[in-house]
Amino acid sequence: MPKRTAPGEQQPSGDAAAATGKTRQSGTRRAPRKSVAFREGASPMDLNADQRWRMVSEAAYFNAERRGFSPGGEVADWLAAEGQVDTLLHQGA
Repeated sequence: MPKRTAPGEQQPSGDAAAATGKTRQSGTRRAPRKSVAFREGASPMDLNADQRWRMVSEAAYFNAERRGFSPGGEVADWLAAEGQVDTLLHQGA
């Protein structure tokens, strides 16, 4: 299982990334994965802590993207993402 990174923490790069097999060509983007909450018939009770963490991390990324990835707003992005995910999960309940 890959190591999680906290908001503001950087992913391995260079030799460290090559050693973990996590290299990507610059300029390429991965397609966002569908979170479990958006699958047919999913409810908040179907989520475990890891799945919720992934949803929050994706939402925080998009929040940071909207503000241009300027430094200093990582915690605010994360907290806003937690609120967004929790709201979505409670609407589906």
